[in-house]
Amino acid sequence: MEVLEIAVPAHLRYVAVVRMLVVAASAPAELSKRRLEDLKLVVSEAVTNAVEAHQAEPDEPIRVRCWVDGGAGGTVHVEVRDRGAGFDPSSIEGPPPAEHPDRVAHERGLGIPLIRMFANEVSFERTTDGTVVHMVIEPAAPHDDDAEDGAKALG
Repeated sequence: MEVLEIAVPAHLRYVAVVRMLVVAASAPAELSKRRLEDLKLVVSEAVTNAVEAHQAEPDEPIRVRCWVDGGAGGTVHVEVRDRGAGFDPSSIEGPPPAEHPDRVAHERGLGIPLIRMFANEVSFERTTDGTVVHMVIEPAAPHDDDAEDGAKALG
């Protein structure tokens, strides 16, 4: 099993680099185009959140690990580790419903709901020096049965 391990500066300009490397490292899983797009989305959101968490520790790198269990048709694992202060993921709510007037002013806060929607599994571990987000992407999406439910969940 090959494991990609990288450390990047806590700057948004590196999000695309991490996304490309994770997609390359996930190649043995032979994910469909749809699941590759899901992988890109969850990685982008997790790394963006890590960059934001690093505002107090801008000189510390963000660390990313990616590996595939099971080869073709296997499971992709991605861990994003930051050195931020941490947060309580259960306190993160999604945006107001699309028809609510407050939705127009709601510009942020979709990252964690999107990760939860498009990853088969996600966990948030608060450590003594930051947070580790572990995401699992399987060939079958958690939203494959009813894609409209995913759109409705975001409002």
